[in-house]
Amino acid sequence: MLLLAAFSYASVPPVEITEVQVNGIGLSEDHTTRLSIERGEYLNLWIRLEALEDAKDIQMRVFIDGYEHSRLDDIADQTGVFDVEESVEYIKRLKVKLPSNMDRDNYKIKLFVSTRDGYVREYYYNILVDVPRHSMIVRDIALNPEYRIRAGSYLSAIVRLQNTGARDQRGVKVTLQIPELGVAASDFVNKVEGGDSISTEEIAVRIPECVESKEYEMTIKVEFNDGYDSITSTHKIFVVESDLCEVPEEPVEKVIISMPSVKETAKVGERVTFTAAMVNTGKATKTFILRAQGAEWADVQMSENLVVLKEGESKVVFIYATPKEGTAGTNVMVFSIESEGEIVKEVPLTVKVEEAPVQPDKTVDNLRAALEIGIIVLVVILVIIVLILAFSKVKKK
Repeated sequence: MLLLAAFSYASVPPVEITEVQVNGIGLSEDHTTRLSIERGEYLNLWIRLEALEDAKDIQMRVFIDGYEHSRLDDIADQTGVFDVEESVEYIKRLKVKLPSNMDRDNYKIKLFVSTRDGYVREYYYNILVDVPRHSMIVRDIALNPEYRIRAGSYLSAIVRLQNTGARDQRGVKVTLQIPELGVAASDFVNKVEGGDSISTEEIAVRIPECVESKEYEMTIKVEFNDGYDSITSTHKIFVVESDLCEVPEEPVEKVIISMPSVKETAKVGERVTFTAAMVNTGKATKTFILRAQGAEWADVQMSENLVVLKEGESKVVFIYATPKEGTAGTNVMVFSIESEGEIVKEVPLTVKVEEAPVQPDKTVDNLRAALEIGIIVLVVILVIIVLILAFSKVKKK
């Protein structure tokens, strides 16, 4: 009696599948009309089920048998366990991928609903796995070296292709490229018959010498169907730094300042001149402020005290010092150059002052005499012009 009760409990279905869709198309259980799906595609199953009673630990599993390599690559998916309440509908989703090398044939989608205590309900849906008109896959890649490669050396690859489409492919282009390094190389395969596999010739690219040591992404792009279709396979390689790469030293950003003379001799009232040549050897524009400190013993002037130098530009600055009365002896002032709030250079300038009476400036006297002579000449010329005009008027009368 107990065995009969247990059998009756296990035979009562706790849930019932009321609708199944594959890639948005509704399927009927064991219907004679088959759904055609190309190999290499995904089957997205949308399942509606109704709970006929309260139940716990239910699980759904979908699978397709008959694939030659199913032991290693099973075509299956399943839900986690779930509970249901009577008179409630539930939606479940499952997903499987059809291998690209699956035989063209009729198959059954097998959908199982089971419980922990042994109940199993099976549903079967007919499909036709078809062959796409144009399709190719990268079966394998033989790299030399396989992963780690030294910068400055060559990376070669032999690519194994398979035509998984119904049509033969001609003029298949295979390109190896490392986008981040800007290197690429290509090879052409004349013909690949439907269902056949073929290997390319060796494709090689040279890794630049001076590149960062790190992992890079390498891609294999296959163009077929007269270039209208393509597939891409991505792989990783690690580039090791090369000993051949000489990293150039960064140029030192500096300003060259030279002063031919820092010592002069002068008499009181006599002006002396110091010269400072400045050259900007850097790439950035520099601004300099020029100052003379400790020069109370002289009247000091500069040709300019704010200097702006662009890249590679040079300029000459003149510092004029005229010793004052009572400053005989050795006198020193400090010529300083500042940039961005920092002292770039400080140069002591020394003037030995000799006591002597200030002589009149002969140049000024000569200029004054020349001006006086010029004015006299102009007056004489004006008088002559007036006399000529007056004489002309008298003659006409």
